[in-house]
Amino acid sequence: MPSSPPIALEPPLGNDFSGSQPRFAAANSLAAAVTLSASAGFLDGFAYVGHGHTFASAMTGDLVLLGIAMTQSSSKALAYVYPLLAYVVGVIAANLLGRPGVRRRLPASLHFVTLLAEIVVLAAIPMLAGTLNDRILVAVITVSTAMQNTSFRNIGTRTYNSIIMTGNLQNFSNALVLGTEPDGQAARGQVLDLGLVIASFVSGATLGAYVTPRFQDFATLVPALLLSSLAAALFWSSDSRPAKGSGASFL
Repeated sequence: MPSSPPIALEPPLGNDFSGSQPRFAAANSLAAAVTLSASAGFLDGFAYVGHGHTFASAMTGDLVLLGIAMTQSSSKALAYVYPLLAYVVGVIAANLLGRPGVRRRLPASLHFVTLLAEIVVLAAIPMLAGTLNDRILVAVITVSTAMQNTSFRNIGTRTYNSIIMTGNLQNFSNALVLGTEPDGQAARGQVLDLGLVIASFVSGATLGAYVTPRFQDFATLVPALLLSSLAAALFWSSDSRPAKGSGASFL
């Protein structure tokens, strides 16, 4: 029996200044990107301040911390392996859900399903307060953020990253240069879009670092409510419906 064709992924982060409209306006809107990035920043602040100085979404940070920890002790380094493995699991899970044969059976779109999974995880954490090891708790969050990041990747037709800011900063800087050209209107639009995404991530991290010491694991209710507002927007739009046909991409 022939295997299912591989899911067609979005192109890597780049400078696509196309002005055409996306198929799903709510999932690919700037408001969605800002909401997702603020939530991811919050969860990184939450994990770093409250759960062992690891990151729940910024895997570059965990890789750096892993390298530093390896010069100290293997047991300390292990703490940074958990979220890295969890991230891989989350990406694989989102890709499997995105396969045409699986996606046709989903009760809603992949955007909505992955977002709902993350909301459930964040809402459940306060109920499990004190029962989960820090490494396991952060790993569970990381699986959900990786799934979210894999399914939400566009503002309009341009790609972005809701949890890893390095690529966004690179494209923001490129767009600053291209925006100075006479025909650089689309690039100037990307400067605004990515500037807001980066600022929302930093704002979320700041809020997460501030709220976590005061409310402990109940702090995850903040991003849960934030993402719930986005889920409501998707629910009342075409984004909540499963894609028709075989569908070779997440959109």
